[in-house]
Amino acid sequence: MTGPVAVRVFPGQAAQAAEARRWVRALAHAAGELAADDAALVLTELFANAIVHTRSGDEGGTVTVAVTAGGVIHVHDLGTDGQPPCPALATTAPAGLRLLELTGRGMPIVAALCPGHHAMPAAQCPVAGPGDPAAHAGGCCVSGHPQSWLVAPTPSAARAS
Repeated sequence: MTGPVAVRVFPGQAAQAAEARRWVRALAHAAGELAADDAALVLTELFANAIVHTRSGDEGGTVTVAVTAGGVIHVHDLGTDGQPPCPALATTAPAGLRLLELTGRGMPIVAALCPGHHAMPAAQCPVAGPGDPAAHAGGCCVSGHPQSWLVAPTPSAARAS
C-alpha cells in the first residue's frame, strides 16, 4: 500500500463537506475528470456518514481524510458511544422494509464505485498517523479506491518489456 500523499482533519460540520470534496477532487483531477467526479462523490458519502452517524458530527468533532498516491480515499470518524466502531453494511432488511429505507443510498453508491471498500478501527488503518483524532477516540476508518482513479503507466514504463 502506498502511504498517504495528503491528510487533512476537517471540523465535523456539514458545511465542511464541500471543502473536503473540493480538496479530494483537486487531488484526483490529475487522473481525469471521471476520477475527480467519483472521488468527490465517494468522499461526500463517507463524510456525511461520519457526521450523521458518529461523534464526528458532535460539537468539536472532526473527520480525518487521507488520500494515497494510488487514489485510495480513507475517511476516519470519531466512533459512536456504545456501538461497534465499524458497523457492517446491511445486506438484508427486516420484514416489511426495503433495504434502502433502512440504510439509504450512500454506502451502496460507495460500493458500486469502490468494489472491495472496507472498514476497520481507525487505530489499525495503515494511514493513521500519530496525531489522528479518530485513532485515539476509537473511531472507524472507511476506505475505498474508486475504479476510475487508476494510475496511468508512465510512457517509459509502458514501453518497457
